[in-house]
Order: sequence, then structure tokens, then C-alpha cells
Amino acid sequence: MKAKTIYYCHQCKKIVHTIREIFFVEQTRYRGFCSEECITHFFSPLIDFLRKEEQEIRKELDIKEDLPFSNKDFEKIIELALKNPTEVWVGGEELSEEMCYIIYNFTPQELSTSKLDSEILPAGENFYCVVVTLLFENTPSFILTEIVTRDEQLIDYYRKGKTLENAFQHGMTSSLDEHQMVMNSSGGNDENADLLGMDSALGHGESGAAGGELSPEMMSIIDEKRSGLIAELLKDRTKEDIPMEMFPQYEIFLSETLERPDEIYRYLDQYKDSIFTYVRAYSQDGKSFYYIVICIQYQGDMDMDEGNGLVIPILSFPSVDVDLYRKYKKGEKIGGPPIN
Repeated sequence: MKAKTIYYCHQCKKIVHTIREIFFVEQTRYRGFCSEECITHFFSPLIDFLRKEEQEIRKELDIKEDLPFSNKDFEKIIELALKNPTEVWVGGEELSEEMCYIIYNFTPQELSTSKLDSEILPAGENFYCVVVTLLFENTPSFILTEIVTRDEQLIDYYRKGKTLENAFQHGMTSSLDEHQMVMNSSGGNDENADLLGMDSALGHGESGAAGGELSPEMMSIIDEKRSGLIAELLKDRTKEDIPMEMFPQYEIFLSETLERPDEIYRYLDQYKDSIFTYVRAYSQDGKSFYYIVICIQYQGDMDMDEGNGLVIPILSFPSVDVDLYRKYKKGEKIGGPPIN
């Protein structure tokens, strides 16, 4: 079977046929978007929640302050926070939403754009900025909210999760441009556009290749199957296998696995849906591993060439566990030579 892979926007459900048309901004979930606007719309409830949370914390701590910064000052503060963070904290459990809290301690005199009255703000007065972002490939990918304050009590609230020593040593803006950084929009590093796989933060490729939208029913099916597959993976993994926090580093192998798999298997799950498993073996730095991609056959109104099919990737992961690899060799083998 020659399968044609399709992708879809998690917000507007638009279908596309190339990974270069999709943005990804999370390193623990496969949720792609066709535009920066769709990213913002999808995460707007989380953005609103974080802003309301800040207001509630200020009220609880009785923090009332007027900050003498202009919009240009705020842009500069955020830029400096991303480039030269004082502290970086990451919160989130395995395979859940993971947010990064970037803390920057500064004085107004550090802002080249600032024309503040030195009599009002004497030299050496400390301020803090917190930038809350999503992470992709351990790099900030989408800014959810920014907070500037004099009060360290407020900052203490965002010191949660685990602290990262020497985080992003080359600065946090390597994969973001300033406009995206300030406007709560995410993009990607085009220098790696031809190398990254499914979950890369890309969206600068071909246009006009879309072919409809996924129905709510199909979206529900995909989410349900992904949840079941993740639960199954967690149950079957061994402690000696590749740590899940390292999964994003292996996503560069996804496209090649789909395009040139060593093996392809097809089976019907308990709901009689066709599930495809693509497997390819790799060797990197003298270590061998498997990359496994699980897909569902798309059942829609899109035209299909004779002998071809449409599949949607719903879960992908690396493994060095031969027993785990064998477990995913189920159903009918429909492609590729055997892996010895």
C-alpha cells in the first residue's frame, strides 16, 4: 500500500499534505496548526486563564503598582528576558502541558529605549519580568503571557517545577523572531526546515495543498485513540528505554520513517478502524534504536487514487527496547524488508 500522509490544523481542522504547512509549538503533544492566528485562537483560553491568575495573585498579596514603562520598554524587557534570563523554571508532568517560566531581574537603566525620570526611579532599583511560554525542542516557542513587577512575592509564585541550570546558553530567541515573541505568536527556525519532522515549529512551505477539514467526529476518534496508545506505551515501556523527555530530540526521524520505512504493519483495532505502524531502524553516535510511527487511516470525502490511502500520524516515539519493537509488529505486514 502506498500511503499518502496528511496533517491537520487542531484549531480550524484544515487538512494539508506537507509538514512544511504546519506549525507545532509543544514538545510533548502532537497538535499542529496551519497559521499563527490558529495558534493564538487555540491557546486563548489558557492565555486568559494565566492573566486572570496574575490578577488574583496580585489581589491576594495586595500588590498594587503603577509601572512607568512604555510599550517600547516592555518589548525591550521581554527581549532581554529571553536573551539573558536570570532564572528558568519548567513545570509539567510527563506527557502533559509543559510551561516554561523565564524570570529576568533588571534595572530601568538597562533599557536602551527607556527615557525614565531618574528622580522617580533611582539607579539600582530592581524590577522583575516573568515570561510564560510553551516549549518546543527545549526552546520557547509561544509566549502565553508576560508579567513585570517590582514585587518579588509575585515572582515567587512562578518559581515552580524544576529549575534549569545554564538554560538556553545561546539565548532563548534562537528560534523566535521579535515580532512573534511580542505578539504571542509562534514560528520556527527555518534553517532546519528540511530536517525537522512532524512536531517541528514550521509553517513556511507550500500553499494551496489543503483538501478539506477533519470532522469533529474524526477529531474525537483521533484524540481517543492517541490517549489509548499513550496509556499503552506508558504501561509497556521499561525504565531502561529512552526517557520521554528526550522524545523531541528524535522527531527529526519522523518524516524519513514515514517516507522510507523498513516495515509497515496494518491491523484493525477493537473499533474496526485501520491502524498502520511504520518502523525504521537508525544508528546515531554508535547507538541503534527504532523509530515507530502509529497512524490511522483517514475516512473522509477526499479523493483517493487507486491503490493509495490517506493516513494521519497520531503517535510517534523512539525506542531501544527490542521487545517493545516486536510488540508493535502486529497485524499484516504490508511493506518493507524485515529488520534483522
